[in-house]
Amino acid sequence: MLQFARILLEMDTVHGMIDFVAGSKWATILPIVAVACDFGSGRLCVNRIEEPRLEADLYLIRLTQQPLTATARLFAEALRRRAATLGSTVTS
Repeated sequence: MLQFARILLEMDTVHGMIDFVAGSKWATILPIVAVACDFGSGRLCVNRIEEPRLEADLYLIRLTQQPLTATARLFAEALRRRAATLGSTVTS
């Protein structure tokens, strides 16, 4: 029979969380972009969660006084198209 500790840890920074997990026996769930630079480094064991499907709301947040740069607009549109192919939406 497995016994699990009832210890919960909450951290506010992704980098701090990754460093903590890398130096401990803990695990975390993060978006792939958060650990992309660690692929192939041997520092972390990254496993994709396929079931159950995880969903998240995406928001484009910017200063109202400054228009998006051309690059940012292209990125936002590419993200909207990709989200649409997955049945999601991006709200700005």
